[in-house]
Amino acid sequence: MQARKFENVLQIWDRLGRVLPFAVRRFSWSNRSYFLVKRVVVRKFPYGKVFGDFYRDGVVTKRNENIILSCSGCYQWVSVPIAEVDAGVLSCVLFPDVPCLFRRNEKFGIMSRCFACAQHERFHREMDEEDERMMDEIDQMRKKEV
Repeated sequence: MQARKFENVLQIWDRLGRVLPFAVRRFSWSNRSYFLVKRVVVRKFPYGKVFGDFYRDGVVTKRNENIILSCSGCYQWVSVPIAEVDAGVLSCVLFPDVPCLFRRNEKFGIMSRCFACAQHERFHREMDEEDERMMDEIDQMRKKEV
């Protein structure tokens, strides 16, 4: 069995492409608790302040809304897959592992808000990189044929 790798919250944010929001869980928390990160202020990477909502059993209370996450710089955190986020937050239509704060039900596809979202920009950037890679492969194959 492989040991689970812990990171600090800013490292997770960086690994996920610096997109918001995303969910994290501290190693000592129950599987029914997580923190939905909504804002990150970098001091000196990988350290800074993290703001968001703490959820217990899929519910956030006023007391736990829009708070600073303590110990975000400690290496005690894991990212929480969107499937485990049970607070009614649906996944992004472009990236299923990223929560979307705008979708209210599964019927919604790409909305006008999506075009201003960082996820949409990330999607296009990744698609352009893939197109470039494929065109380079095609060019190499054509050169070999000649």
